[in-house]
Amino acid sequence: MTKKLGFMAGIVRTGVFLLTVLSSVLMLSACSINPERHSETVSAQDSTIAVSKPSAVEPESKEGVATSASKKSKTVVKPVTKKRTPKPYTGTKVVKKIYKEPVKKKTIVSKKPSVHMVEKKNTKKAIVAKKAIEKEMVVDQVESTKQLAKVSNFEDPKYKVDLAKLPLLIGTHWTLSRDADTDEQCALSYRKVVMNDGQGETPVFVIITQDKVLFKTKSNIDVTYKQTGLTIDDLPQLPIEKLYNDFSISYKLQYQALVDRMKVGEQAVLTLGFWPSWPVTQTYSIKLALGEFSAAQQALMTCVELEKELK
Repeated sequence: MTKKLGFMAGIVRTGVFLLTVLSSVLMLSACSINPERHSETVSAQDSTIAVSKPSAVEPESKEGVATSASKKSKTVVKPVTKKRTPKPYTGTKVVKKIYKEPVKKKTIVSKKPSVHMVEKKNTKKAIVAKKAIEKEMVVDQVESTKQLAKVSNFEDPKYKVDLAKLPLLIGTHWTLSRDADTDEQCALSYRKVVMNDGQGETPVFVIITQDKVLFKTKSNIDVTYKQTGLTIDDLPQLPIEKLYNDFSISYKLQYQALVDRMKVGEQAVLTLGFWPSWPVTQTYSIKLALGEFSAAQQALMTCVELEKELK
């Protein structure tokens, strides 16, 4: 019985101790909320602990008090602790960044003109090179044209011109020669023909040089007759340009137009009036075939080029 009573007393004492600790914790928390009552609560707590606890339980009460004190200190420190506000930022780094950014922009901006200038220089070089190439191409084309002209003139298999082998017969009507009648210059002449002059027949000579067309007769030519001149096919008549002498007429101002017509024409008609024929009667005409004139005129220009080379 005595052991049982002693055991029961120990349990009671333990329960009382736990209640005391719990009450002290509650009071401490209340004191942390209301600091003005902190000292009164602590003193009351101490007196309660001193009265209620026996001497045998003193070591445990001290540990409880220490635990409660530590808890109190923890609970008290939390509201007292103040968060430290950070020091104001001086902004030196920001200033440095702001200072560096414009520098970067300036460097980028400064690079753009340099790239532009390089591109501009490259463009100029490309233009100069292109012009040089075009110039060379033009020169090459001119040279090739000259070469083709020489080949076509000098190497015609049908009518090959050689100054040492003149005169050269071209077709049945034209002859290329260099004689006294043309002052030793290249000239084309038509075969000998005759025409009526009102009193009989007079020979007609056709001589074509590099700058004029000449029609020669042995009768006096009268330019007062109307509708006299040279007609190619159905084209309008080319009137007599002027008298070369009393027996001849020439075309010099209209040379190129006349030659161009003759190169594509089939027939030329020469119409003349003669003097003396009193009273005035009529004009007379003669027909000239132009079938081989284009080849003959080409041979004439080849002969002229060869003469230039001799000079």
